[in-house]
Amino acid sequence: MHRLMSLGLIATMSTFSGCGSAANKANATADKAESYKHHRILVWSVDKTSHDVKGFDEGIIGPSQEMTLKPVADYTVSIRTGPIEEVTVTDFKTEWREKRIPFRFSTGSGSAEGTKDIENLFLHFEYGSSKKAIMLDSIVIGIPEGSSATKKYLTALDPMIPSDALEDLLLIAAADPERPLDLGDFLEIYRIVRKSRRIDGWRDSLKNGTPTQQLFAAGILMKFGDPDGRHHFCNACLTAKGNSQVHLVDYLLNMPASDETLATIVKLIVAPTVYRTKELEGVGLAQFERRVKLTEKLKRDYSREALKPYAAELRQWAKSEMGQKYGGDELLKLLDDK
Repeated sequence: MHRLMSLGLIATMSTFSGCGSAANKANATADKAESYKHHRILVWSVDKTSHDVKGFDEGIIGPSQEMTLKPVADYTVSIRTGPIEEVTVTDFKTEWREKRIPFRFSTGSGSAEGTKDIENLFLHFEYGSSKKAIMLDSIVIGIPEGSSATKKYLTALDPMIPSDALEDLLLIAAADPERPLDLGDFLEIYRIVRKSRRIDGWRDSLKNGTPTQQLFAAGILMKFGDPDGRHHFCNACLTAKGNSQVHLVDYLLNMPASDETLATIVKLIVAPTVYRTKELEGVGLAQFERRVKLTEKLKRDYSREALKPYAAELRQWAKSEMGQKYGGDELLKLLDDK
């Protein structure tokens, strides 16, 4: 929901979107197509059980071409592109025309397609299927060559062993003012790999980065139990406003349990805010109030003993008009009131 989706010639954007500003995109003209050469594609395949990187492959693909990468024996990622096309993109405030290239990815577990920017880095996931005996998830990064916006990625790759470069590319992406990846992208990558060799790099970003870098770093570090990252991220959940806060609450639902996380969830539940994404004019979005999910997280991650210090304020909220509207009965059951 945070990515440019050109299949329907419509793009949705969030506060943490990797889409850049509308003004920047509005400047995408024919000279982008002229400078574009091809995409450098890098694929890391990760074991779904051990979360170890089992293989890597890379290749070059341009418009209207096909390529098959084989990061692991008996496992391939087939990629097919179409010609560069100009599509209409919108952030629901401004519309602009943008040069993009159709991509189709396929593995033994399925296929996916969409259009990709020819100016900025893109990320794609291929998920394995136990039903089809494909126990690999793949992380695909595409870097356009010929774009000034991606020169920093290609320059960084030159002295590296590309198969070891995933996290280094992520650190660059977190600092990229074009924001080609959103926070959800970073968290999904680390959900797949479950480990980091660049914790010190993320800690440096938390300490010295821009506000966006700090938020990205905080979310990643919280995933790994870092107290400074957790504190920053929990505070962001409480202080953000509007859709930005709702997105952070969504990410919080998948964070590890801790005392500070519990205190943050309680504060979010009893606050007067409604945690539902505000719909943009002309766009229908399936919505639910996030307190139901927050209550489920309390039930899943915390014992009644852990909830005792917060029982009084949670019961008070659960019995309130707002509580009765947004899952208060389930919360009371959790507190053993019913």
